[in-house]
Amino acid sequence: MPVYPEIARRLKIEGSVTVNALIDESGNVIDTEVIKGIKNDSGTHRAAEAAVRKWRFNPALVNGVPVKVWMPVALVFKVE
Repeated sequence: MPVYPEIARRLKIEGSVTVNALIDESGNVIDTEVIKGIKNDSGTHRAAEAAVRKWRFNPALVNGVPVKVWMPVALVFKVE
């Protein structure tokens, strides 16, 4: 899960951030970009990208061979 930025938490900013992750042949995230975010994000975009960069995935396969692929990942920020 992403670290909820303190400023966003104090301002009660909530919503979903969709990060497009480039996953390499080994399942590592090698690049990210926010493709849908929260207006006045107050750090949620950076937090979402940082979280996704730490994840590992099963690599995509084409004819049994691992390939690089872009995959959208949605992360939800909600004040509890």
